[in-house]
Parts: sequence; C-alpha cells; structure tokens
Amino acid sequence: MLELVKSLESVKGKKVYGYLKKQVKVQVDAVLDELAKLPGVEKCYELWWRLQCQVEDFYSERERIRPPLSQVKEFRAIKNAVVREAERIRCGAVSFEDVGIQQDDEPKEFAYSSYG
Repeated sequence: MLELVKSLESVKGKKVYGYLKKQVKVQVDAVLDELAKLPGVEKCYELWWRLQCQVEDFYSERERIRPPLSQVKEFRAIKNAVVREAERIRCGAVSFEDVGIQQDDEPKEFAYSSYG
C-alpha cells in the first residue's frame, strides 16, 4: 500500500483505476490480491464464485477456474476504493473507522454458513 501511495504522488489528473498507468494498476491489483487473503474477504469471494458458477452452469458445462479477485471485472469498484484509500493516506486523511468492529460482526443474512 505504501508503494501505491508513493506512486500516486506522481499521478496527475483523475486518480481512478481506469486512468492509471499500467505500473500503478499492477500495484492496485497486488493490494487487492492481498486483501483477498483476509478470511472475511476470502469467504465472501468464495461464496460469490460458487453462486456465479451455478448461474453459468445453466448455460455451459465447462469447468471454471477461479481467478484472483483483482482479475474479476465485476469488482472494479473495489480497485477504485483501494485507489481512494491510498490517496487519503497520501493526503494524511487516515481514518480508523473500523476500530471496535470485530471480524464476526456480520449480519445473519450474509453469514457464510447459511449458504452452505
């Protein structure tokens, strides 16, 4: 993340994933892939992938390999959120919004076990 913050210092214009240079996009993708290793994110992505496969099974029987989170176009908004957060860090506007929030505090309707 610190490398991304440094790279954003030299970016002129819009700081949105689609407008970034390839090198900076690679950094954003690397941050996203690291975020995907977090247990909560991993569970959500696994659930989304299983549901996506069920939908695609209606149209095709080919086997699918789950790509890294950074390579899934449906999650481009997360890439822009990573860029925004890196820009906030660069500008010194770091927040601690998640202080006091525990990993287990997810609404019951989104609990992973209810979809198993």
